[in-house]
Amino acid sequence: MRGFTLIEFLIVLVISGMIVLIAWPVVFFYVEQIQKENFYSTAIAIGKTAEGKCLSNQLNNLDEEIWVVFENGKMRGNIISYDTQSILKGQLKVASDCQLSMAIHDGNFCAQKRFADEQIIISARPKENCRIETSAILDVDQVNYLIAQGYVPIANTQELSQIGTNGRQLFGENTIWEDEYVGGLDQKYVQVAHIVVVEDEHLSPIGTIEQPFEGVFDGNDLYIYGLKITGEQYGGLFGVAQNAEIINVNLYDIQMNNSQIMGGVVGLNKNSLIKNVNVIGEIKGEEVVGCLVGENKGEIRKSYGNCMSYSNQETVVGGLVGVNKGEIIQSHASGAIINGKISGGLVGNIENGKIENSYSTTAVNGRIMVGGMAGQMVGSSEVKNCYSMGKVLLQNEEGDVGGLIGKKNSGRVINSYYNQTITEMSDLGKGKPQTNEQMLNAKNYHNWDFNQVWQIHRDYNDGFPFLRLND
Repeated sequence: MRGFTLIEFLIVLVISGMIVLIAWPVVFFYVEQIQKENFYSTAIAIGKTAEGKCLSNQLNNLDEEIWVVFENGKMRGNIISYDTQSILKGQLKVASDCQLSMAIHDGNFCAQKRFADEQIIISARPKENCRIETSAILDVDQVNYLIAQGYVPIANTQELSQIGTNGRQLFGENTIWEDEYVGGLDQKYVQVAHIVVVEDEHLSPIGTIEQPFEGVFDGNDLYIYGLKITGEQYGGLFGVAQNAEIINVNLYDIQMNNSQIMGGVVGLNKNSLIKNVNVIGEIKGEEVVGCLVGENKGEIRKSYGNCMSYSNQETVVGGLVGVNKGEIIQSHASGAIINGKISGGLVGNIENGKIENSYSTTAVNGRIMVGGMAGQMVGSSEVKNCYSMGKVLLQNEEGDVGGLIGKKNSGRVINSYYNQTITEMSDLGKGKPQTNEQMLNAKNYHNWDFNQVWQIHRDYNDGFPFLRLND
């Protein structure tokens, strides 16, 4: 039996190559379809698990919304009982009426569902364009009412930039409210559309120390996605806010760098109200860093920060606020703090400030003063009815570290606790240590209001206390 000649062998190679070239797209198509179907099944299962948790909450009279952040196979926020190792990035929200909105990405495909959609849509959108919708329905009547009361509609990044400019300009572009309105730092604004900042677009903070924002900004529970601020004295969506009101704002995937006083929403808050504000992303500053606010001299209520907070070795950094000289009420923080001279899970430094009915699950890694709730307390500061349960790590052998407060120079800590199992701390006199098991029992929180302020349930927030939504 003779073997192949060289020519016959080459012909076989060419024919084989042609078969592969013809068959490969078909094979690739079917492999892609299988991957897509598997991811679709995973997305449905995650959504059903979250919706089931919402229904269970309703049966148990729990009114907290479910909010989950996915990153590299891990979850942050209101953890659901499902294996999400295949999810590289995304978010999920279940409203109090159990409507689901989600946007998750596995590296190849994006699974999205808006509140009004009947089913999940799978597409090949890249991760940066795989975004969540935060509000079910834009209340047109409410916006009409606010416009009639003198509010100016905000629909895009250009209009955000126009807030600091006086005079008549076009606002509400491509919405039913499009018209010319008078702008300025003392006007009232309402967001009327989701806003996406393009990849290479950097915005300047609204308001400076010389000309602060002194108006009202209502984010209307819509989102601003991908906000980037770099290199200002006071960095944030608002650089400096004074006697202002900033409410119902959602900032997602923020990237902020190298301002001296840096906060996701406000760099410096002077006697302003910040309420119902959520910030998720990455932030880095030079002197003072907070996921929500850099330096707070006003009032913060019912707000949340989930940031990777990076800082240099001389920075004061907090999971929600860098330096607090005002009030923080019914707010919480998660995420991680890396480096920093004075570092705290909720606040870096409390200076004659107050924190009440708040908690932190932030992992804190710092140099000199490190605490699960606050790095340092000075003056007439007060921490009341609070708890922390994030991992706490002091980098230097010499320094002050605590499960709740790193260094307590003065002030009062009232009915506040830290999880000694997770923090691996056991310090006394600046927060009471409790075991993991003790912190799962409402009876161990002295004089806490579990009727109007707090809730606790074994199937929610890993069984630890969480805050109610009611005003």
